[in-house]
Amino acid sequence: MISSISSSIKVKNERMLQYDDSMNKRRAETGRNAYLIDVAERGDVEALFTLGLKYFVDNDEKQALFCFKQAASRGHVEAQRYLGDCYRFGWGVEEDKQQAVYWYEKAARQGDNEALKLLDEARGALIR
Repeated sequence: MISSISSSIKVKNERMLQYDDSMNKRRAETGRNAYLIDVAERGDVEALFTLGLKYFVDNDEKQALFCFKQAASRGHVEAQRYLGDCYRFGWGVEEDKQQAVYWYEKAARQGDNEALKLLDEARGALIR
């Protein structure tokens, strides 16, 4: 019986430690997010883009689109390419191939080779 109680306590302690670890990770993530949001709200272009990526990964396409637009309009080349993707595939916005081409062109003009490739593909889709 003592062995059974001891095992039960051990398992319970392990679960509590796992819970504490999980909560600490959530708190740390919340802290990083709050910092990123704060910096992005102050206009940091890289933070806006990074926040957009986070929202995109979290499947919040509308928030991602908002952040990408803000960063892209301030000249962030990767945000311009991602914004082109949003318009091309309808992520968080209605599909608009012309807007996709526009943003791919902006990124390509800044030397983004991936955007140049996507620009060719998007232009081809406009012709069809």
